[in-house]
Amino acid sequence: MNTRPYVWIDALWFQALWWLIALQRDQAGLPVLALLLLHLVLFPQRRLALVSALLLAPLGYLSDVVWVHSQILNFNSVQTIPLWILGLWVGLIWTLQWSLHWLKHLKWYWQALIGALGASTSYYAAAQLGTLQFETSLETSLLWLALVWALLLPSLTYAMSYLERRFSDAQTSIS
Repeated sequence: MNTRPYVWIDALWFQALWWLIALQRDQAGLPVLALLLLHLVLFPQRRLALVSALLLAPLGYLSDVVWVHSQILNFNSVQTIPLWILGLWVGLIWTLQWSLHWLKHLKWYWQALIGALGASTSYYAAAQLGTLQFETSLETSLLWLALVWALLLPSLTYAMSYLERRFSDAQTSIS
């Protein structure tokens, strides 16, 4: 099966999800749910998607809980830790299956660098859009985010590779 179209569609899908959440925040609940369900309907390997969402997305959500309780950042939300963050984490986990699948072929230190730079940039962009705010200085917040994400992205990539070996349909796996 040719998986290349899925990679591009997933990349565009995740950008739509990120922007929807960044701009709509607390009003994004149903549209986020609709985008997640659309991904499940359109993409193969639903079992892997569900297992990875259930096992890995809560770990990411927990990292945001730690950020808030450590007073590193807060989400400009009516909820202390908004549920739309969990939707964003599910989306990110699914990109590791599709559009970010290439990360598994990199050495861990490149994954760490990409995690550190990519996540801190994403959180910074979200702060600029008013989706969140840093409770410490910008430099301190970005440094903490970069350090944690330098560990988190290689760990998530490894975990997704493990889950792929356990739950993938061989006809639709990406190498």
